[in-house]
Order: sequence, then C-alpha cells, then structure tokens
Amino acid sequence: MVELASSLFIHNFDEALTCIRDCLRQHLLNMLPSPICSMRIFRTHLVHAFSRCTAVPPNHRHTGTNIRGSQTTDGRYASSSKLLPTPNRKRRRPWFSTLDPTRLTPSDFCIISAKNRARPFREYRGVAPFQFYYSRLDGKPKFPPGTQGFFYYASPSRGSGPDEHGEVRFRVTPGDDVMDFAAGQDLLYPDGLPWKVTLGRIALHKTYNDVSVMLLRDNLVTEEMLAAIRDGTFKYQRSPNRRLVSRIGQPFSVDLSRRHWLLNVVIGAEVRLLRTMNPFWHPAAHRGRMICCFEHHPQDRPERPGDGSPRLVIRVLKIVDLIMPPIASPQECAMDPPTEGALLTKAGNPYFLSVLSSKALRLLVAGVEQKAPVASASEPPRKELNV
Repeated sequence: MVELASSLFIHNFDEALTCIRDCLRQHLLNMLPSPICSMRIFRTHLVHAFSRCTAVPPNHRHTGTNIRGSQTTDGRYASSSKLLPTPNRKRRRPWFSTLDPTRLTPSDFCIISAKNRARPFREYRGVAPFQFYYSRLDGKPKFPPGTQGFFYYASPSRGSGPDEHGEVRFRVTPGDDVMDFAAGQDLLYPDGLPWKVTLGRIALHKTYNDVSVMLLRDNLVTEEMLAAIRDGTFKYQRSPNRRLVSRIGQPFSVDLSRRHWLLNVVIGAEVRLLRTMNPFWHPAAHRGRMICCFEHHPQDRPERPGDGSPRLVIRVLKIVDLIMPPIASPQECAMDPPTEGALLTKAGNPYFLSVLSSKALRLLVAGVEQKAPVASASEPPRKELNV
C-alpha cells in the first residue's frame, strides 16, 4: 500500500493511509471479482477505487469518530493528528532542531512538565528508544511542574582542562521566546545540581546516536572528542546518579542519610571509584542533602611538616534540605552542624581525608594539582554551582 501511495505521488502519508482505508471499505468488497484471478486484477481495481475515493461526494458523510481528519471545501480530507492518537505522536519528532543555544527558535520550545520521561527523537523498530528521565532516584519521579523551555548543549567553562566535556541541559523559560533563554534557569535535580546528560553517556550509548549526530552537525563537538571517549580505557559507571568529579573545587551532592558517599573521580581516560564514610552517619542521624566540594587543607601549602601526607577538606556550598537528628550523636562521632560556605568540622577542626588513603583521591590530586584552590577558613560562600 505504501508503494502504491508513492506511485500516485501522494506525499502526505497520513492522507494516503486514509484514502486506502476508505477505498477498501467502499469499493473492494463490491467491485472485486470473487475469487481474485490475479494480483494484476487486484491492483487495477485498487487503483481505480483509490482514484475515486480522493473526491468524496458532499452527501457522503460519516457519523461518529472521524478518524480521517477534517474535510476541506473541495471534498478532500486533510490529514489529522487524530489518526495517530498516542500521546508521544502528537508532536513531530525531533522536538527540537538544534542544541546550540545561539541557534534556538520558538519551534525548539518543549513542554515536559509532569512527564515520567521525554522521547524527543524518532523511534526505530528493534532499537531501544532514546529517552530522558528526570532522575533515577525514588522510582523515576516525574519532571517538576512548570518544566518548559529549551534543551541545549552547555560547553565546558573557560579554563576547563582537556579532560572536561560539555553536557546537555534544559533551560526553563516562561515561554517560547528565545530572548528569555539568557534570563532562564537550568532545570535542577532534587539535590540542587543542574539536570544534565553528560557527553560521556551520549558517546557510549547507541540510543543517544541522534544526539551525537546533532552535536556534530552544529560543530558543538568533534569526532575526535567522541572517539577519545569510546576508544579510551575510561568507561562511565552504569549508575546514572553517581557524580563525576574531575577537579578539586567541582561541586558534588551528598546524601546525609547514606552510610557512604560514592563518587567517580575522572581524569583523562582513567576513572576511580571514591567510597568514603559519611562522617554524619549513625542510626537516627542527620537526614538531608548538601552540595559540597573538595579543597586542599589550608595547612598543606607548602606540604604539611612531619609526614608530608596531603589532605583534602570538604566545603559546604549549599544545604539543599537538612533535618537535624532526633537524638544527639555519640561524642566519638559527633560532627559540628554544617554551615553553608564553611568547611565540615569536628570539634572545631576541619574534617579531612588523607589523599594517600585512596587511589581515587591520589588520581584527583595528581591530575588537577596546579589549578586546585586552597581552603581558607574566612573564604565566603560560593554561589556559582553550574560547573
């Protein structure tokens, strides 16, 4: 049938299917000989019926649900989205034409409010569909109410190292006016960090092929960048919620209710899992989330006298939600209450991690030592979290 529609120069596929359905209903049962002598006879009658059904008489009206769309003044039926009533086909895919924030148009505006997932690209038979999730925590929650705006590619900030890549984000705007893009805010995860799809995941997963093609077309990435990720020894962990840290001072989120904090330290083609004890954890302890970053211990420049072992401290950039413990912590594991902009402390002294105790920390310090900030007890809180 599709071949027949093409041979008759029917460019609108919806209209072709409508006409064929109509001809089968109106003519085939009455006009075709019984039995059908040959496929040639069948084709002849089908073409004849098809040519007649494109001009339906005005008095030929159907009652009930009109699956063919609206009728025009010349008797033809215009295609209608009602022919494909499923929600994911109400809008033509892809939903957007570019991820370059300088080339966005009103047609790239997307509304994903209260959706469990977003499927902006075409789906292919036998291939797992490409889809965006808001989060994989707490049973894949829906995108927050009011989530509308533009998908875009955020390039690495100036001064970033060669090992750092960009990521796809979502900029929330009040409407489809691209002039509102600069004043909009990035969609955030529940922990307060920007929602994103990293270039590493895009390069390594086949379902992200349409995104890769779009990024390459708009010169936002290069084949060399994608090949370096695919061919290197570096492989992202399967957990999509595990944070990647590639430099000291880079924000990451922590959950105070978890016994351990897990991070992926990524330097070049090497990745190491950092598993460190939550200093606040014990039964009935703190609940909540914070955004933190690693910094060099303020006394480690130059190297600490004595053993010379470098240390890293943790600065609290933002307290997303914090619930104080219902009972006091045991004295031996009591931490001072966290404060935005300050270091984590225990009995007034900075809480620190020994770099030599972890391969991941050694990798982090060795890879970014020259550009790592040094902690200062008087340093004001940092406000920029979108890194």
